[in-house]
Amino acid sequence: MIYGQDGHDVLTGGTGNDLLVGGGQFDTLYAGDGNDVVDGGNGRDVAYLGTGDDIFDDNDQTGYYGADTIYAGDGNDTVNGGGGDDVIYGQDGHDVLTGGAGNDLLVGGGQFDTLYAGDGNDVVDGGNGRDVAYLGTGDDIFDDNDQTGYYGADTIYAGDGNDTVNGGGGDDVIYGNWHNDLLIGREGNDSLFGGRHDDKLFGGDGDDWIDGGLGRDLAYLEAGNDTYVDSDQSDIYGRDTVFGGQGNDTIDAGGGDDQLNGGAGADVFVFRVAAGNRRITDFTPDVDVLSVAKPSASVTFDDTPDGLFLSWQDGSVLLEGLVSAQIGDQDFIFL
Repeated sequence: MIYGQDGHDVLTGGTGNDLLVGGGQFDTLYAGDGNDVVDGGNGRDVAYLGTGDDIFDDNDQTGYYGADTIYAGDGNDTVNGGGGDDVIYGQDGHDVLTGGAGNDLLVGGGQFDTLYAGDGNDVVDGGNGRDVAYLGTGDDIFDDNDQTGYYGADTIYAGDGNDTVNGGGGDDVIYGNWHNDLLIGREGNDSLFGGRHDDKLFGGDGDDWIDGGLGRDLAYLEAGNDTYVDSDQSDIYGRDTVFGGQGNDTIDAGGGDDQLNGGAGADVFVFRVAAGNRRITDFTPDVDVLSVAKPSASVTFDDTPDGLFLSWQDGSVLLEGLVSAQIGDQDFIFL
């Protein structure tokens, strides 16, 4: 057991299972080999964990004196930054990194890490592994590198703030929360869930699944054969704008006054509920398809100055720039 005091101490644990406790100043702590426990103490510390399964736990010192820098080692380490603006780096083990209070930087290592941002406006980088990240109460940023495939498949939960999440490579799963989040899938077959406010969602490359959730969302499906669904079926909050991409997309916007653009490809527009004034800005006859609940009566065609207005028992949609003579049975699928 090694205890620092009031000076700028350098504490080195060695080969055993050591306890290192920093003092009240700016200490440097080396855990060494073994399963060590390191407490930074009250100062602004730099800690290097070693080859065992180590624990770093700072106290609640905040502000300038609570801003620690911690480097995890080769084992499965647990790091709790505590108060202050901490910088925490994972390494080769399955690490658990917690920022705590303050505006922290967390960087995962090369394995399967779990990262908790905590309070403050934090920046989280998942690193090269298959990570799970929980953002906190501030306006946080998650940005993964370009690791692809199995090792790039991260799961990220936005927190109680206006968060920005960039999934990077791999098949990521990203959950928005209670605020206005920006969710970006990038490469891979990603799943994005918007949450309860006005979110912006970008699918990126791959065959993505996007659920806007509650709120007035803006979604760009981008490349791939993507699916957009809106779990919010209300007329008030479901006013979404959806842009399909280059693939054959399926867009199920739910209720609300939605504006839909399928983009290139043979797209399917699904209408399950009657609520809302929906419009499609780029419907291509004989290419795109309207998938609607099977009506008990025929579909009504009304030519308007804005386009063709279609209505049936359980819904309606405006097809901008089209007239009734351009639409036929081949453009419908009845559920």
